[in-house]
Amino acid sequence: VFSRRTEVNRNSFKMSEEGEKMTYSIEYAKSSRSTCKLSKEKIEKGEIRIGKQGPNEDYLSWYKVLPFFQMLARMRKKDLRLKSTDELAGFDDLKEEDQTQIEKYISDFYDEAIDWPPQLEKKRKKSSDGDDDADPDAKKSRVQQIRKSDLPPVSDETQECPGMDDLKKLAASLVTRIRERGLQLPEDDDAARKRIGSLIMTNKNGDTVDVAAVIKAADAEFKLKQSIECDHPQNQTLALAFLELGAFCADEKDYMKANAYKKVANRIAEQTEPITSGKEAQKLKDIGKSSAEKIDEFLTTGTIAKLQSYKQGT
Repeated sequence: VFSRRTEVNRNSFKMSEEGEKMTYSIEYAKSSRSTCKLSKEKIEKGEIRIGKQGPNEDYLSWYKVLPFFQMLARMRKKDLRLKSTDELAGFDDLKEEDQTQIEKYISDFYDEAIDWPPQLEKKRKKSSDGDDDADPDAKKSRVQQIRKSDLPPVSDETQECPGMDDLKKLAASLVTRIRERGLQLPEDDDAARKRIGSLIMTNKNGDTVDVAAVIKAADAEFKLKQSIECDHPQNQTLALAFLELGAFCADEKDYMKANAYKKVANRIAEQTEPITSGKEAQKLKDIGKSSAEKIDEFLTTGTIAKLQSYKQGT
């Protein structure tokens, strides 16, 4: 018998093509009687625990948070993995800070540029000199991770703008400066100036504009530009397009799709020759029919309609 929080509902399971389902639930442990199925550690009262019920299981198995994601990484049927908090019964009952942390864990789990969760400790074969053997298949992501915490500090700065022309000049100047900081403003210059112009008006007192406050507000509002290292320069814009698609999907908490697009970007970045067609690219690992069609679309039009719709918010 399930409690209210562990009750199976429409959003708490995923169906595979064969009709299998996986139930996931999250809650604060009501007592200290349960034990983590993977780590075998006691789950203390009030500690977050995550439950999983497989297709052929009659009850939920409970895990501590980190062991749950380690278990998830070992699942053979990837289509049954937890993909978003929408599939976690009881998620809305968590404290806001705990919801934020679980969302980050799911995001990091599907981000191939982040090595998380840490692998389970297991015995490794040792070489003749006693050192652990390295994983020969390990591949480094080409995505260059930049965080807003790495942005240069903003110094105090104000500017007098008594007239509309002064405000327009300041907006144009700040668009350039903010782009140079690595922030992703709208590609259209007029649209970018309008966005920065609204921040200027918000931080204007009389004729004085607090320029530092405008830049800080832009840091908070706009994303950082995506960056990826490509072995052939002609593939750079194509790889970036898929990287951006992945970032928008991550914003929508569709981490599976976000990770898939990042993999496509990495495969493109690894090529030493220019990608000339989707059919050619589909021969590469991680690139399927849908991505191949998007590659053809980009090579023909210079953009991807789905990416443009994300950028325009449609």
